[in-house]
Amino acid sequence: MRSITLLTLLYSLSACGPVIATSNIVSADAALEEARLLNAQRFAPYWYRSAELFLKKARELDGHSEYQFASEFAGLALVRATKALDITKRRMHSRPATPKKRKGNYEW
Repeated sequence: MRSITLLTLLYSLSACGPVIATSNIVSADAALEEARLLNAQRFAPYWYRSAELFLKKARELDGHSEYQFASEFAGLALVRATKALDITKRRMHSRPATPKKRKGNYEW
């Protein structure tokens, strides 16, 4: 009886890795997509690009069944995508609606 309980427990725990890694990858992908829609490539290029690279690496590791590392890289991608979103939203609201007019005639 005890061995059956232990076997059931081990079987149920062995399936957690892929589920957690996939969940983290999906969350990071959603945050990165939101950042892309707000044009984070322009307002926060470092954070956006690093999130892209970490997400790419997470997907690669997930494909090689390295679920622990895939989950960690997806977490890093999520943090960086969230940072890109924050910076983008802050910079979008701080920009003037119309460009400033220059004094004088500066035509080339």
